[in-house]
Amino acid sequence: MSKLFLLYLLALLRTCNSFDQDIPEEGGLRWRDVSVTLPAGKMGGGSHKFLVEPSSGFVQNGHVTAIIGPSGAGKSTLLAALSGTTRRGKNVHGSVWTESQGGQKSPLEISCVECIYEGLLTSSIFVYFVENNIDESSGEVALLQQHDCFFAQLTPRETVNLAAFLQLDHGADEQNQLVDNILDSLGLRHVEARSVGEQLSGSYGKASGGSLSGGERRRLSVALELVSNPRVILADEPTTGLDSSQAKKVFDIISKTARDRCIPCICTIHQPRASIWKDLDSFILLAPGGRIVYMGDRKKAVSYFAKLGYKCPSETTTAEFFIDLVTVDTEDPDVAKKDIQRIEQLSTAFKIQQQDISSQHACVWEAPKDRRASMKHKMRPRHARLAALLLRSIRQNFRDVKVNFLRGSASLGLACLFSELFSGVKKGKSAAKSVADRTALLSFGAINMTMMAMMKTLNLFGKEKSVVSREQMRRHYTSFDYLISKSLAELPLDIIFSSMFAAALKHLTCLTTPFPMLCGTFSLLTVASASLGFVVGSFTNGVEEAMTVGMPLMVILMAVGIINPSGVDASVPKPWLIRILKRLSPIGLAIEGLCVAEYKGMKFDDGGQRWSIRELPKMGGLALVQNGDHVLEALALHQKTYSGIMQDLAAISALNMFLSWVGLTFFGSNYVEASGKAVDGAGEDIGLDPSDDDSNPHIRTTNKGTGREPINVQVPVTSARKWF
Repeated sequence: MSKLFLLYLLALLRTCNSFDQDIPEEGGLRWRDVSVTLPAGKMGGGSHKFLVEPSSGFVQNGHVTAIIGPSGAGKSTLLAALSGTTRRGKNVHGSVWTESQGGQKSPLEISCVECIYEGLLTSSIFVYFVENNIDESSGEVALLQQHDCFFAQLTPRETVNLAAFLQLDHGADEQNQLVDNILDSLGLRHVEARSVGEQLSGSYGKASGGSLSGGERRRLSVALELVSNPRVILADEPTTGLDSSQAKKVFDIISKTARDRCIPCICTIHQPRASIWKDLDSFILLAPGGRIVYMGDRKKAVSYFAKLGYKCPSETTTAEFFIDLVTVDTEDPDVAKKDIQRIEQLSTAFKIQQQDISSQHACVWEAPKDRRASMKHKMRPRHARLAALLLRSIRQNFRDVKVNFLRGSASLGLACLFSELFSGVKKGKSAAKSVADRTALLSFGAINMTMMAMMKTLNLFGKEKSVVSREQMRRHYTSFDYLISKSLAELPLDIIFSSMFAAALKHLTCLTTPFPMLCGTFSLLTVASASLGFVVGSFTNGVEEAMTVGMPLMVILMAVGIINPSGVDASVPKPWLIRILKRLSPIGLAIEGLCVAEYKGMKFDDGGQRWSIRELPKMGGLALVQNGDHVLEALALHQKTYSGIMQDLAAISALNMFLSWVGLTFFGSNYVEASGKAVDGAGEDIGLDPSDDDSNPHIRTTNKGTGREPINVQVPVTSARKWF
């Protein structure tokens, strides 16, 4: 682009400025040089790649700003950078704070959650994370994620009530009054006793069965954020998946909350409807690559682009027109080239204008360096937290009638199936001849209980993890609290279904293992398998990823734990990896324990009747054994005791719980370390020292200020450099 054209744009924009040059006295949310990049070399190049280019802006208290743009422009990425929730694998730069009335800058304390960056835990990262992410611990920032996550079996009242109990230090009466007010204000009182339910794919706006509809779920998300009286609202596509009526209601609730409480609000909106668009105070228009081409008053945008030569057709809605301006046609190379040139012109024009504004108000855009004293949210006493979480988990487990019915039916049905498949263990059959079937029956029984427990845990834990991560960001409880309460809540059902399976096997077969030992082994195996599911779930993100890791792990543990019917030669050493995996396999330990309990002291002489040679087992290492002790010797289990094996199984359960704690504590939050420094000299044109090592951006909030005039969003851009 020629210098002449740049000078022309500068003169044009100065004569027709779409922004008020004065800095508003009312407080609001301000950010400086915020950018998101991929690490150098990740995209195959030697330098970083911008996902969101450096930008600065201001949102006045009581105003609602939308971030719009085509798919993939970086709307959610920008919002995540402002909220401090950018995922690992990206670099974040810049500063974010809020100002009180009159421009006073007052930093906030940020969430105290340990994080892992690039897989390495360091104390400096922990300190940074405390100072640079949203203050979920005190609830000063309300963050509405793109997808609603709840405990499906709880009611809206129970959900909000638990959040209020864990977040606030109110008495019972005051807490109930607060919950009533929130439910009434959001129109949820009539569904307060209805279960939240699962959100089914493709039915976001509809209620399934007796569960909440998509709009009601969105309102419940808002309710959870209002518990702590937030002072900043950030919402990621709050209307996605809702019909026009529900979308308007949800947006009205968010905007009304921001205006009534006089706090700034930023929403990402994929395709704003006309009814929503006219209620916005301002918007940010993002082009592909995270390039901002407009940020300011919604009403002034049409004239701004018209002065640049882009008039909005009368038959086109303004929102569609703006998004079309920054959309690249990837199917036609010639058209795409023109689109890129247009975006380049718009982006450069906006940067030139913002340089002119920022040069007049350099002190406004200087990030504050002072920090106030810590105001971390104080947790409830441990016994109170455990009691509340235990009650929630019990409700979640016992109210899921469908899943419990299926688990019970599967336990009884598989017991019947196994008794028919291994008919040699039927009552009245030869004890000697049934050795092979007996061993196979015990093995498949252990595999069945392990698979049922682990798959159930992976599915449930994967769904709950996003809720747990959100609550831990707010410092509601620790990972230890959640794991203990979750394990205690799972135990009754595990014992019930294990007992059902053991009782059915005992009734349908002639197993000699006493029922308490049979039931105890299956119950402890279920606990160990569930704890293994906790481990996988704590180190993965979502149900699909957990299942992808869990299934191969299950196959490995089954392969190393299964009993070899050809016998075991203890004199031949196994590879060290196989030995380790076998000792860590709950399937292998349970099969060993069941075999020891079944065969220890067994005689192949039932009631004085002696069996012929034809009725003795003839398979592999079990051929021609004379009693149960010989079977254990052939399986290399003659030196092991049942109690010792159960202790090993309990130790495996404890180890899994510890690893689950590690996963939730250090890998539960996938948020990156950010840097307060601008990228590529950002800050030079607003009088800031680009070498200033202020590596800790801050989020600063206030609820002061009463102005309701159109918002003046100003973005000083540090360079007219060609970023695209």
